[in-house]
Amino acid sequence: MCGLFLVIYLLNFGNSDIEKGFPSTCTGQDNCVRVMLYNGSYHNGDLKAPTFNNTPHEIMRAVKYWLDWKWVETTRPIAENATYVHARCITIFFGWTDDLYVAMTPNNKSGSYAVEVQSASRIGNDDFGQNLYRVAQLLYYLEKGANLTHIAV
Repeated sequence: MCGLFLVIYLLNFGNSDIEKGFPSTCTGQDNCVRVMLYNGSYHNGDLKAPTFNNTPHEIMRAVKYWLDWKWVETTRPIAENATYVHARCITIFFGWTDDLYVAMTPNNKSGSYAVEVQSASRIGNDDFGQNLYRVAQLLYYLEKGANLTHIAV
């Protein structure tokens, strides 16, 4: 029994190799949401990757503000650079750990940056809509509340 709890703990809180950059694909299960500018969106409802006429620094500042502002769950960045952040999100009710990846992709047509997002549960096959809700909250904040210049592509 103790071994089972240790395995769940390591899966839930361990770092493994998930900090190596924005994932190339979603896990293919109902516990992953991916919103991309061109191809590769998965289980994303009708969400689209927003494009902004701001610098990567301004967009990343808005993303980090949103991560700090969240009160429903504990969210902590664990890997980042100028155009990418990987955060660990711990749900408040069960304490499950999800991974949130946010990357800015340059749009060569307009000189702007698209915000691409993936949120995935570390364990289980269903997230009860939590990852889609998290991604929708972030994108809504960036488009409506972050004081960024949103443009249509």
